Amino acid sequence: MSDKAFLSDIGLVRKNNEDIAAIVENNHGLALLVADGLGGHHKGEIASRIASDDLTFFFRQRKEKFTEHSAKKFIKKCIKRAHDDIYSLALLDSSYNGIGSTLVFALVDDNKTYIANVGDSRCYTYSSYEGLVLRTKDESYVQYLFDLGKITKAERKEHPQRNILLNAVGIDCDYKHVQTQTLDTSSYDKIILCSDGLYNYVSEERITEVLKMKISSKEKLDILLEDALKTGGKDNIAIALWEKD
Repeated sequence: MSDKAFLSDIGLVRKNNEDIAAIVENNHGLALLVADGLGGHHKGEIASRIASDDLTFFFRQRKEKFTEHSAKKFIKKCIKRAHDDIYSLALLDSSYNGIGSTLVFALVDDNKTYIANVGDSRCYTYSSYEGLVLRTKDESYVQYLFDLGKITKAERKEHPQRNILLNAVGIDCDYKHVQTQTLDTSSYDKIILCSDGLYNYVSEERITEVLKMKISSKEKLDILLEDALKTGGKDNIAIALWEKD
């Protein structure tokens, strides 16, 4: 039988939790998501909640199985709706100006997995033959600098501008050109989504080590959370994990 779990934690420093993780199911499969709110003044959690609620609502309502074309159409619909809802809130109340959210999600059925992301929350897959594979690309300033060869991979974690995003739901979101990809569901054994509160504090080697443990999905996430807290816990943390048989 498959196993799944998700969690979100405030961390050790922040005064509120702007990260959300969720896993929802319908008759054809499941959707995993992580959203990391931004905007400050305790408003970022509003943006991430809107992004999460919009996607989970549309996924639960969907009656038909996805094709690659319909999955991409669905992805754009969800991101546009979340963007419009967040932006409309800011227009109605100036105290919400500048709020937004990252959003990464995976739509999984028996045959295909459709992945999309906005911002710098991530999706990884794991298999015994490929190991841990990063399936998304951060839409951030430090990733841009890395792509230009201006900074190293190690320097990305400590760069003073690492929190600057080039795309976010609710803030000039480029939803028409959102990153998407399609995988065969048979091509991996586990899929894990997370916010930067995990991957900035826990190495990919350690994530791999934990995923290989013969324990439940929930126990694995509890260990990863504990690791993130032990190594700083300076950010909120959100993780969603689905493991096949």
